Amino acid sequence: MNQEYVLLGGIFWKLFGKKIYMWRNHYSGSFITDIASAFCAKVFCTSKYSYTAKYKKTVLMPVGVDTDKFIKFKSSKVHKINNSILFLGRIASSKKVDIFVEALGLLKKQGIDFLADIYGDASPKDIPYFEKIKLRTQELGLKTILKFHDGVPNYQTPEIYNSHEIFVNLSSSGMYDKTIFEAMACERLTLTSNLNLKGNIDEVFLFKENDEEDIARQLVILLTLSPEEKRKLSGTLRAFVLSHHNLSLLGDRMRKYLRKLDNNRYL
Repeated sequence: MNQEYVLLGGIFWKLFGKKIYMWRNHYSGSFITDIASAFCAKVFCTSKYSYTAKYKKTVLMPVGVDTDKFIKFKSSKVHKINNSILFLGRIASSKKVDIFVEALGLLKKQGIDFLADIYGDASPKDIPYFEKIKLRTQELGLKTILKFHDGVPNYQTPEIYNSHEIFVNLSSSGMYDKTIFEAMACERLTLTSNLNLKGNIDEVFLFKENDEEDIARQLVILLTLSPEEKRKLSGTLRAFVLSHHNLSLLGDRMRKYLRKLDNNRYL
């Protein structure tokens, strides 16, 4: 899962007759990625917009979500807040948190009733970006509506997803964030601009990339759905994850390529 490791060990592994496989899913890449991929028998990624999707040896894989862990909670210990919107992820410009905040500002300007939470930490290099976002939150009058929280370990995220109605992800199509599918598996209304999902989920969950006005429009639609419409649509999202991106499906596909025997049979 690291092209540098392939570059460091690739020649030696080849000399010892070892097959090399790399998992790399990101919109960016370079000639370094190309060299590392040349050593590999197969390259895996989840997005057809990943830099590595261009190779003939690349195999598109399921995202791999543990749908037994990420599930709609029926327990009374988790209280879902009506008209609540969630962003969960690293605070970085690539995650486009600033555009999310601008969209929330448009909702407030329209008089839409909502509450929002951002969960995530910024790396040292992204702290100035984070400070600008917090300042912009105050300028837009969102201080009492939008709350910032520290990042949390993955095992705590199902409860956070389940306490919100809507999850928003703004990452580019080349990244295919796993949080999108975790939220879907929890039957949250999931709004994204990821082009991999076009034609696979209802258009009501898609917005134009980097367009805060379109995000706001789609949020208004989701917020004003009837409870029955919300239940029906959120159920279709979990069904999509179960049939296309669950962890067992990923395991089966990986076994096909990683445990191949010399006589071309599979374990």
